[in-house]
Amino acid sequence: MSGNNNTTLAIIGVVSVATIFGAYAYEKGLLPSFGSGIVAGQIPACESPATVSLATRAFHQAPRIKQLGVTIQRMNTPGQQYERKDDAGVVVERSCLTEIYTNSGHSFLGFKMTWTTPARTELWLEIPVLPF
Repeated sequence: MSGNNNTTLAIIGVVSVATIFGAYAYEKGLLPSFGSGIVAGQIPACESPATVSLATRAFHQAPRIKQLGVTIQRMNTPGQQYERKDDAGVVVERSCLTEIYTNSGHSFLGFKMTWTTPARTELWLEIPVLPF
């Protein structure tokens, strides 16, 4: 954000299942609350506190997860699986994988982050397949 206090970064977290049964978390102005975890125009690292928080929130807001009453008890540090860069070498997509322990068992959770706008002001976090 480097000096521009008027910059707003909208973060969208989405959880979807093959049956199109999904949910999303949408908040504006998360950049100040996460400090340097998310910078406008830069996809955060998988292990950043902002990414972990967003992935956890997206998981918990999925209708199927709510229906089952599953909650994450512990999430290991996510690791990067893949990143895609544009012609200028800027990361435009990042895939992450982490191990989660829930009140319903232990599983792996994969998610990816991409931009929803050409200006790179909205971050999309998607969990394509729920483990439960």
